[in-house]
Amino acid sequence: MAAKFLKKTNIERYGLVELACEVGLDIKESIRECPNWDAEVFSDEEIKYAMHKAYTSYVIGKKLLDMH
Repeated sequence: MAAKFLKKTNIERYGLVELACEVGLDIKESIRECPNWDAEVFSDEEIKYAMHKAYTSYVIGKKLLDMH
């Protein structure tokens, strides 16, 4: 969707921070390493990390849809 709406080359290589910037958001990337998604139990910090990523993706998608 971002590639279609923003018409940028290589946008599929962007991370969340770069995509957020493209739609006018200023987010900070977590300095933590990505959690091990194969783990059976996650810490509170890992759950917050996942929630932040999911919510950021939602906000980026909403901004893209609002642009068109």
